[in-house]
Formats: sequence, C-alpha cells, structure tokens
Amino acid sequence: MNHLEKLAAIRGLMKEQGIDGYIIPSSDPHISEYLPERYKCIAWASGFTGSAGTLAITQDFAGLWTDSRYFVQANEQLAGTGFELVKLKVQGSAEYADWMAEKLPAGATVAFDGNLASLQVAQAVQQTLEPLGLRVNGQADLLSPLWTDRPSLPLAPAYLLEEEITGQSTASKLEAVRKALQKKQSRISSGFLARRSGLAV
Repeated sequence: MNHLEKLAAIRGLMKEQGIDGYIIPSSDPHISEYLPERYKCIAWASGFTGSAGTLAITQDFAGLWTDSRYFVQANEQLAGTGFELVKLKVQGSAEYADWMAEKLPAGATVAFDGNLASLQVAQAVQQTLEPLGLRVNGQADLLSPLWTDRPSLPLAPAYLLEEEITGQSTASKLEAVRKALQKKQSRISSGFLARRSGLAV
C-alpha cells in the first residue's frame, strides 16, 4: 500500500469502529524518542521520518503536528500522502487535541493506542476533550491489522553500560534510589500519623 491507501484503510477502520478522530503519537511502550522499526508508526502511515510528531486523522483531514526542526523535511515527505503539515508553536495553529475539540462535535469519539501514549499525553487528551462531551478511547490499535509486514520486536539482549560511561555503578544508583524512597516513605508516614493524631478524639 502507498500512503494514500494506508490513510484510506485507517479511515475505513475508524468508520467500522465508530471512531471520529484518531491520534498516532511518535512513541513506543517505553515512551522512547528514538524508536525501533516496529514502532515507527508515523513513518509507516505518512512517510514522515522525523523523531518528533503526532498524526491526527479525521474523515476529512489528516495532519502531522511537528515543530520547526522538521518543517522542511515534513513538507517534502508528506507530499502526495494525504497528510498536511501543521506547524507547532506557530501563531494561529492549535495543538492536535485542541484542534479535534474544535472540529468534532459533542458525542464524537477520539481514539489512540494507549500502549504508545504516555500518561501525560493520555491525560491531556482526556482533559481537553471530555469536558466538551467527546469520548476518549485509549484502546484502539488500528495499525496492526493493516501493517502486515510490521517488523518484529528487537531481540538483541540487554547489556550494562560500563561505569566509565554512566559515571556511577548500578549498586550506587540502587542505593540512591532506596535512600530517596526511604525519605519519601518517612514523609508520607509522618504526614499520615500527624493527620491521624489530629483526628483522634
């Protein structure tokens, strides 16, 4: 499939599943910025290969939201794909969630694959759309059924970086985390006891 055909196929699944707006973030289940081939969803759908961006798709518009680092690249790579560049941080341009809030009516459903969205992104979408009466579905993976030659997960074994690179041993990092947790737990416990003593009769 070319990118126009992919966009049409995504819209077909949206229609089948009652989805009015679909969001594709540039991310993976680890919220990485630099993605393994399996999670280069924006590149697969639109042809854009920059490391930062978000696709937002409705039945009558498809856009790539990205910042000024990628304006020239996006204009070139999106040509003929059905996707348009939306320039972030430019006067008059809205964030993708705000744009959907403006374009879609109350009762519409906006969806995304929650495995690829950070908690911050998911909450921002919900907080923008739900007060306006739009529904948010964070369990919609529309790409896997279409991406038939999708690369598999990386199989290379994990490895430790040398201390010369990290500047600190694994043991010392763990010890620092434990101390921070103990301090945090101590504050939580003290606050809890103070509240309980304040409530005592």
